[in-house]
Amino acid sequence: MKPEPLGDAGRDLDARWRDADEQTRLERRARFLRGAGARVLTLADRGDAIVQPDEALLPAPGETAAGLEVDVRVTRPWQPWPRRHARCS
Repeated sequence: MKPEPLGDAGRDLDARWRDADEQTRLERRARFLRGAGARVLTLADRGDAIVQPDEALLPAPGETAAGLEVDVRVTRPWQPWPRRHARCS
């Protein structure tokens, strides 16, 4: 038997994605949160090989998944690497 490269988490994600009842629960929960005034935010990356935006985003009525996507670039400030083998005196 070939091992699952994504492990238990991958199998769980795949099972949830294929489960129509789970999809209905997610949509119902999102409606509840929106009805209470919350904005539902999910994160996805177009380049992710596991979870694509159309699988991760929950557009509200009148929204589209494409309309919710934004491009992000993360720039970290330069910091010197910590010394791993500092001498104690």
